[in-house]
Amino acid sequence: MNMHVKPRENLRCASMTVTDLSLERNGRLILDKARLSIDQGQITAIVGPSGAGKSSLIHVLNGSITPTSGVIHATDLGPLSSPTTWERMRKRTGTIFQGNALIGRLPALDNVLSGLVDTRHPLSLLPWSRVARARAMDALRQVDLLDRAFERTENLSGGEQQRVGIARALARQPRLLFADEPFSALDRPLAMRFCELFAASTRETGRTVVLVTHQLDLARAFADRVIGLRSGRIAFDGPTTLFDKEAERYVFSGNSNL
Repeated sequence: MNMHVKPRENLRCASMTVTDLSLERNGRLILDKARLSIDQGQITAIVGPSGAGKSSLIHVLNGSITPTSGVIHATDLGPLSSPTTWERMRKRTGTIFQGNALIGRLPALDNVLSGLVDTRHPLSLLPWSRVARARAMDALRQVDLLDRAFERTENLSGGEQQRVGIARALARQPRLLFADEPFSALDRPLAMRFCELFAASTRETGRTVVLVTHQLDLARAFADRVIGLRSGRIAFDGPTTLFDKEAERYVFSGNSNL
């Protein structure tokens, strides 16, 4: 058996399913026939060594990278195989990008509002609506940056900029939240606080969270499920309670006693 995949417990309705997903770049196979489902209303942590394909998987799932082959199916939308279905899917989602992807010269508030750009007409010359500004301000409040709303983003610390990126995604009030290393610039207490925020949102709103992280302690503390990638393949897929040290060794080194 070439993959260490343990059965999942308490299966829920799938928010997304992926079948035989492959991604090739410059002759290199980054994702190799991945099969998985993202369960609705749960936090799924994607872990694995550097270069395993974790960030690529997130970008394929949010539609920013087109896979080489495979099918992505979304609840209520069917196969995501056309620009129209992807546009509808993106309206449901928010993404926290690794590296934040912020515009430094703009205030924090404007960077958060940029996450709502698809909610306004592309040719509109009107200011942001009161509703949009209220959503952006509330998102900044959630990440404890309301007092820095009008500060140029380039003047904020690395951790504060990462929190602006989190707020930009939260302002979309997404049903499905993708997060690519969202806590890498935060100290442990603050990272724990935002993990608790994500966990509370799944309980209160039914939001689905897909989290790429190298912080295995946070994944074990807050995720419902772990997907372990190794060399572009799924080496583990199961409840967090089953992601023990042996499973971790297999994902990160390929060694296991099983």
